[in-house]
Amino acid sequence: MNFHLDKSFESLRNDILDAISNFNSFEAAFGTGKRNSIKKIKISGKTLVVKSFKTPILFNQLVYKYFRKSKAKRSFEYATKLTELDIKTPKPIAYIEYFSMFGIQNSFYISEFVDYDLTFRELVHQPDYPENQTIVKEFTKFT
Repeated sequence: MNFHLDKSFESLRNDILDAISNFNSFEAAFGTGKRNSIKKIKISGKTLVVKSFKTPILFNQLVYKYFRKSKAKRSFEYATKLTELDIKTPKPIAYIEYFSMFGIQNSFYISEFVDYDLTFRELVHQPDYPENQTIVKEFTKFT
């Protein structure tokens, strides 16, 4: 196991590891897709979001163990970089990777939960959302 935790959340280390061990017992707050599962979990009065990435096919298990960073690790690093650039994103808290001799088996990315007014998903699924096209154009320009 590889567990990387932001220093400011060290007091939650054991609670986070316990939550990951019991991940399947939590209700899927944002749905469970074919590839990944995202759940909202309360730990010590804080609401966190935990994303569990699907176990990749055997070839990719090897790739993610020896040649490429896992999706969980990249999620953590990208969120950290966005935060450093003062771009608002949920605070990255941790990532956890579980490996076997064949490669990566499970990985999790943990961030703070932020209750936003609007998500990109809403723009996609609600084309009549006020100023939809303007927001999408500005977002595209930003990215």
